[in-house]
Amino acid sequence: MSGRQQAQLAALARWTRAMADEDLRRWTPSLVLVERCADLAISCGTSKSLREIAILRWFQEDPSFKAAWADYEMCREIGYYDVWYLRRDKNACEALASVGSYSNQPQASGSIR
Repeated sequence: MSGRQQAQLAALARWTRAMADEDLRRWTPSLVLVERCADLAISCGTSKSLREIAILRWFQEDPSFKAAWADYEMCREIGYYDVWYLRRDKNACEALASVGSYSNQPQASGSIR
């Protein structure tokens, strides 16, 4: 990879982290789903290298995002996702108690999940 390509990649990484930080601070979602790409049972795209990225850890390399993320706590796993909740909104996590695990099994016709 050339020096120019490395610089462009670094700029894109900074922009991506900054936009995630901005969204987290602007919208302060009660729940955030984080895909577990390191799990071999989960397909996070066509690139093997995506499995090597701990996406949350990657975003936390940005100090501003890391500070905003400190307001979140792990709630539970649902299917391929870790569910995080805003600490000041613990009811959001408790509301998920009734949500079952994801299954790839086909549902009977007309059934609703």
